[in-house]
Amino acid sequence: MNTSEETEYVRVLNLCRLFDCDRKTMERLLDKLAESHQVEVLVWNGQRRVNYKQFRRAVLLQSVLTF
Repeated sequence: MNTSEETEYVRVLNLCRLFDCDRKTMERLLDKLAESHQVEVLVWNGQRRVNYKQFRRAVLLQSVLTF
C-alpha cells in the first residue's frame, strides 16, 4: 500500500484536544456528522478511533453548508 493512501485513525480523546472540546460534545458531533457524511469509527484496543481524514473533510463540508 502506498503511504499516501494509508489512513490515520485517532482516538476520540485526541480529537477533543485538537478541537478544544469535551468528550460529550465530540461524541454528539460524530453522531451528527454520521447522518450526512461517511466517517469511519472503529474500536481498537478498547478505544474508539476515528478516520481523521474523513472527519476533517466532513467538518469542512459541514461548515461550508452552514455559511
